[in-house]
Amino acid sequence: MKIRLFFCLLGYLFTSCQNNYSEESIEQQLRLNEQFERSNQMIKKNTSEIIDQSHARIQRMPQYRFLGLKLEEVTRFVDSFYQEVELLKTQFKHNPQEQQALKVFEILRKKTLEFYQQSIQFIEMCWDNGGIKGTIFADISKKEATLQRLKKELEPLTFEALNLNTFNNKDQALALFLTQIQMLQNGIRRQENSLVCFLAGQISFYDDYDRFDVYAFSQKPCIRLGESYEAGIFFGNYAPVSLLKVTVDKDSLSIVNNQANYQKKTTQLGEQAYKVALTFQHLISEEVEYREQLFYFEVSEQ
Repeated sequence: MKIRLFFCLLGYLFTSCQNNYSEESIEQQLRLNEQFERSNQMIKKNTSEIIDQSHARIQRMPQYRFLGLKLEEVTRFVDSFYQEVELLKTQFKHNPQEQQALKVFEILRKKTLEFYQQSIQFIEMCWDNGGIKGTIFADISKKEATLQRLKKELEPLTFEALNLNTFNNKDQALALFLTQIQMLQNGIRRQENSLVCFLAGQISFYDDYDRFDVYAFSQKPCIRLGESYEAGIFFGNYAPVSLLKVTVDKDSLSIVNNQANYQKKTTQLGEQAYKVALTFQHLISEEVEYREQLFYFEVSEQ
């Protein structure tokens, strides 16, 4: 994502302004603002759909529930900054004066830098305390390279110098300011989308395999102490593979209709983990492969 394009355009808009800015140009600028607003809404809708799809997958794979919490956390963080920018935009619309513009730009200059730094820090903290099990965040060796790639994608937002001559025409100033803010908000929504896609991409895709998802589906991923935990272990729908052998913590499970059923009486409180080992055959190539994967469930008090 190259948000810096916004600031190149921003500089052009302000340095090319003339006092005889036409009414037609102002109307064009306002139409552009409307287009950015629609774009912002479309990006947000796409981001929300990705989050909804991720939560649906987390329902089937509860070991990723902490990623679900992170997805919600990042949207709250971005929405908070977006609304701050929206408030500053509204304040300026009611008072499109030179001094007000200088105040707003100084605030946003600082806020946008903080937003970039906090975005990187947000991802960096996902490796804290051993990271999130079953994801790239559980592998500290991946941290530095991952953060470097993310920093290149999420370029910091900066502001070009403000041309005060713009404010000789209030309509002109208002139109240009709104364009700047809409483009900034567009960049914020794009950055949110990148962060969400990055987090969502860790759900069941963290490994070196280019394969199908394996699920451990339980009707009750959180059970009470003394109850039995039950889960069906299987590949995703339409996966052209045949299960040959499934073991959980070295105990073999029976396979019926390409699914293994796991059951365990609970004796401890808190998060419980079990390792599933699968031997399976690709129906097309007839290649036999072996795979291990951890799954988790929660045990609460009576």
